[in-house]
Amino acid sequence: LGIVLLGVCTEGMTYIRRNVVPRSKHLVGKPRLYRVALGLLYTIQVTLGYLLMLVAMTYQVELFIAVILGLCIGHTILNTSVPVADTTDPCCVPPVQPPRAQVA
Repeated sequence: LGIVLLGVCTEGMTYIRRNVVPRSKHLVGKPRLYRVALGLLYTIQVTLGYLLMLVAMTYQVELFIAVILGLCIGHTILNTSVPVADTTDPCCVPPVQPPRAQVA
């Protein structure tokens, strides 16, 4: 169950990087803070991805299925509305432009 949740959390980080951070009102007009936030979230996402890879490399079928199931559940719940990219590599999510301050 923990491995499944780890897979869902990994897909959740992709969702946060694509959808939550660019719309954050706290980051509007603060490009440095925006880059730090994205960098931190990227670090967490990559770390979770490598942990899942280590679990899969234990060559235990049950754990491997749990990894795949978690990633599938997370992707289905959080990331199916995003167009398919040129690559399936989760580390290469297309960059999101920083939010700009609105001029009234």
